[in-house]
Amino acid sequence: DRWWPLGLAAAAFLGCTAVALLLAARRDLGQGLLPQRRGRDRASRALRGPLGLALRLQRGALAGWAAGMLGFGLVLGGVIGQMRQLSGGALEWYTRMGESDAILDAYRAATISMAGMAVTIYAVQVLLRMRSEEADGPLEPVLGAAIGRCRWVAGHALAALLGATALLLLFATGMGLAAGAVLGDPAAQLRTLIGASLVQLPGVLVLGAAVVAVIGLLPRLASVLCWLLLLASILAGPLFGATLRLPQWAQDVSPFTHVPRAPAVLVGAAPILTLVGVAAALTLAGLVALRRRDLALPA
Repeated sequence: DRWWPLGLAAAAFLGCTAVALLLAARRDLGQGLLPQRRGRDRASRALRGPLGLALRLQRGALAGWAAGMLGFGLVLGGVIGQMRQLSGGALEWYTRMGESDAILDAYRAATISMAGMAVTIYAVQVLLRMRSEEADGPLEPVLGAAIGRCRWVAGHALAALLGATALLLLFATGMGLAAGAVLGDPAAQLRTLIGASLVQLPGVLVLGAAVVAVIGLLPRLASVLCWLLLLASILAGPLFGATLRLPQWAQDVSPFTHVPRAPAVLVGAAPILTLVGVAAALTLAGLVALRRRDLALPA
């Protein structure tokens, strides 16, 4: 164990904090260091519907997550050659997490599963923007136009799904290219990992649908409840559930437990369809509740 990397992290934290304090002292309240630029006089066609607006609002978060997921994939793909040397507890953890005795397949399955959980955090983050739009007031003029509540939710949900899919594909592409450089045959690695990454989408859908349901049913508690649901799903899932020695029924509550461990195992239709069905039911419950309740607008 070496302690000096912790010193680098502490130095980076202190340096960034000092720069932030310096910048905060030099700029005006509510303004940036650079002058604002005038926007266009007319909105583009893409902004004339709820989907385009949601994509525009989510683009900053998506850009940051995209850079992180691509780098994440490159790093994890680059170390795949060292997995053959694993032994002891690390080997046991990966084979259990990946549900395979073949360590390379188990490693790829485990890392893809972790990427799916990470992307779910993004989905929850951007979908909770619906609650902030309602609580802070921007939703009212949107609904005052020819946009219904269901179309508004559908725009945010579809934008989150497109963003989550893009992030999973970016991760798989980075990992596939790096693993191909180590193991050879990059095309085969890309095909395998891209297919395995798309298998993670049903788990993302369930947690995203849970956000819609909570916003519809319990809007004032939405932020707390949604993050608690996500945390519980990760802790009870395959990443920590067995390590924490949780009972099987508790692990089965997590949607991540039921996502097939591709590419280590064959992907059956039953778990995929079940997760999609649960997501559809939760979304429907949220939409029905949202249509019937009063909006929680600012006073």
